[in-house]
Amino acid sequence: MTFSQLLKMLDAAVRNAVKSNARLKKMISRGNYVFVITTQDRKKGRRFIFRDGKYTSDRVLANYDLALVFKDGPTGFNTLALGGETGLRDALNNWDLQLDGNATYFAIFATFLAISVGQLIRD
Repeated sequence: MTFSQLLKMLDAAVRNAVKSNARLKKMISRGNYVFVITTQDRKKGRRFIFRDGKYTSDRVLANYDLALVFKDGPTGFNTLALGGETGLRDALNNWDLQLDGNATYFAIFATFLAISVGQLIRD
């Protein structure tokens, strides 16, 4: 699996979770957020858009509130898919991941992703 495939799977997971999880849908209706996960060269990535209680995604890597910018695709894949609970923190500490934009949104995006992939149960 590649970094791009992983991002496509994350998009599908978020899309399904928003449709099936009423609490997540209520959470995303509280604000408008645009997040990007990309590589440093901006050749690979995906934008996750939460607007007016709806979710969409595309490959436009501009106009965001927060971007998670990985050193390269393999680093992004290893961090997101194999990093476990400390993967993102380790990547930040090792300068393999940079946050571009409003870093205070990081916890919000991480919560949306964790609920979507089943790491965090919110009933």
